[in-house]
Order: sequence, then structure tokens, then C-alpha cells
Amino acid sequence: MLQATSIYTQGNGEKWNNKEMFDIMVEISKTSLKMLGSDLFHQITKK
Repeated sequence: MLQATSIYTQGNGEKWNNKEMFDIMVEISKTSLKMLGSDLFHQITKK
């Protein structure tokens, strides 16, 4: 899992603009929730 502080600055040392940072964090959150949901589904349907 990525930490917000590790992606707060760009490779050139400049800050991301707030909209770009928000979009990135939402995408990371959605991906994490999809993976969690998939794992839980496999756990409850395993025989």
C-alpha cells in the first residue's frame, strides 16, 4: 500500500496540484477496495 507522503512530491521535487493528488488517491482507494472484496469473496466461497 502506498503512503500519501511517498507520492506527495513529483520526481522533480515539485508538489502535485490538489486535483491530481485527489484523483490518484481515489484510484488507489478503489483498487484497494476491489482487491479486498475479491479476497473476501474467495474466502467465503472456498469449499
